[in-house]
Amino acid sequence: MSILFQPVTIKNMELRNRFVRSATYDQCADKNGHVTKRQIRLFSELADGGVGLIITGLTYVHPSGQLAPFESCIANDDCIPGFRTLTAAVHDRGAKIAMQLYHPGRENAKFLKAKKKQQSIAPSFVSHDPYFKHNYRSISEDEIWEIIEAFGDAGRRAQESGFDAVQVHAAHAYLLSQFLSPYTNWRSRWISGWA
Repeated sequence: MSILFQPVTIKNMELRNRFVRSATYDQCADKNGHVTKRQIRLFSELADGGVGLIITGLTYVHPSGQLAPFESCIANDDCIPGFRTLTAAVHDRGAKIAMQLYHPGRENAKFLKAKKKQQSIAPSFVSHDPYFKHNYRSISEDEIWEIIEAFGDAGRRAQESGFDAVQVHAAHAYLLSQFLSPYTNWRSRWISGWA
């Protein structure tokens, strides 16, 4: 038998096999980012299909972090009951589930301007950027701490919702990868209080 079908333990999480459904934006949440019956059906079918671990798609951790319509939200406690129903459906079918946490940073500039009349944030404003033409601004130090707390709060909510793990999205030009890149992060000093 292939090793792919054998159980594996990651830290304290035992998976029935080594098949992982990677994070994919499912567009199944409601307009407020809450879980829908359609989303529960999707994840139930994935679990019924035998996958060991399911990773949800983009789940924004802060109100400024929505990138697209019908995207999942974990930015407040009223999201927890729906996610509890979703994780219970997955667990009842023998699979584990992880939540992908993220903030898009400047990548949601077009969406925020059109839908919420807000300006997007980024580590730094890069003038004359040939790759990004939308309007955004540099994040303030206070906002950096707010986003850090939002990721922590989102992790707590994911745990309270019954998720087995979280995946922090730090790629695809979203906020965390913007901080990691010298192209998009021109900040000249560490933020105060950072160890």
